[in-house]
Amino acid sequence: MTIRTMRDADLDFAAESAALENWPSETREAFENFLGYDPAGCFVAEIDGRPAGICVATAYRRSGFVGEIIVRK
Repeated sequence: MTIRTMRDADLDFAAESAALENWPSETREAFENFLGYDPAGCFVAEIDGRPAGICVATAYRRSGFVGEIIVRK
């Protein structure tokens, strides 16, 4: 498994993953906003070069938030 930072090309995968979990607020646009706000905190896990999961961690001044963790079967 490889974990790397998310790219624009991963936004559809992130949105599809959230939709499979019935997270209606986590749309492609939401992931695009996360990526635009803090790209160093958006990650994709890959297995054999194929995306398998996502995680978004957002930094705020002296604190942060870790969420949007999804690992697909």
